[in-house]
Amino acid sequence: MKVLDSFPLYGQVPRGKKFVSVDLHPWVLTLQKALESFILAEPKMKNLAKVAFCSWVSAYTAHRGELKGIFMVKKLHLGHVAKSLALKEQPSLVGRSFQMQTKKRKRDQKQKQKGPMRKRKVASKT
Repeated sequence: MKVLDSFPLYGQVPRGKKFVSVDLHPWVLTLQKALESFILAEPKMKNLAKVAFCSWVSAYTAHRGELKGIFMVKKLHLGHVAKSLALKEQPSLVGRSFQMQTKKRKRDQKQKQKGPMRKRKVASKT
């Protein structure tokens, strides 16, 4: 924190020894805004950030046994996770495509396990 405070901001008058939270520090806020604008400008980077968000949430939910009570996604603030990955859009919009991919993957796995579906022959009345 002392390192961040040692750099003067453009047009800012130095303050006294006032405590500033790390996440509210002007340098951190400036960096966060720069990252968000970079992610928005680069579609490939935005896609990578979305994939990273989905992977992170998936890994978070994958804990088993006694850890499952600690790592609960319902209690996790997904907006903060998205913000840490410089995503501006709501995580529900990002996660929706991930959920659809997961459902499709599960459906395909069930189809493989069952084998090819056979059509039933229906006896016709003549």
